[in-house]
Amino acid sequence: MAMADQFDTIFGHLKIGQQLTPLHNRFFILKWDFSCVNPMGSAIEIQKSLFNHINAAIRSFSFYYRNILSERIEIDSDDAINSIQSMMDATRQTPYPVYLLIDEYDNFANEVMMDMSEGLKIYESLVYEKGPLKTLFKAVKSLSVSTGFARTFITGVSPVVLSDITSGYNIAENIYLNPQFNTLCGFRETEVQSALSTIAGHCQFDKNQVAPTLNMIRTWYNGYRNKTTRYDAG
Repeated sequence: MAMADQFDTIFGHLKIGQQLTPLHNRFFILKWDFSCVNPMGSAIEIQKSLFNHINAAIRSFSFYYRNILSERIEIDSDDAINSIQSMMDATRQTPYPVYLLIDEYDNFANEVMMDMSEGLKIYESLVYEKGPLKTLFKAVKSLSVSTGFARTFITGVSPVVLSDITSGYNIAENIYLNPQFNTLCGFRETEVQSALSTIAGHCQFDKNQVAPTLNMIRTWYNGYRNKTTRYDAG
């Protein structure tokens, strides 16, 4: 919405730019990237890192849309859920809903789960009952009405965390196994191969190493195919 005057420049060469929908240029965009959440420490410390990230995103949101929002967004440093509510109170004074993008939604939870000592105990305290991650998605669900979070798009890797928080966010539609979304995110193999060839030429590496390198990348990263997950709350 804030870049509506650049819509043709950004999307004009894509189908979405050539076949406009009634909803184009109609959303506030809020972005969270949970890879920024520190997975170290106790459950309380991880919750603090999670809330700090969400609050920082809301501050950026407030600054970016300052010319559109008439109400001031209050940031609660102790409870980011309150900050989200304040943001919604401000956006609901406008005719525009919010589109929430969450990247790496399971990142820090997976890191916690891999800890061989206290990992499982901390993980359970994050995603079960009144855990902060489950509580957060309950809040997102409750705000996914009217001019709240009209759309939510979430990407991650592991279905484990998804399963554990589903009861708190059971309005999600999992699309990661749908073939038509295979190339929605990430890189095609031909693109990776082209990049490797360019790097080899630019850095004067042995071009015979391109194929083995591609094989290594395929071994370690090709498992991410079909792992794009979207949740559409609208």
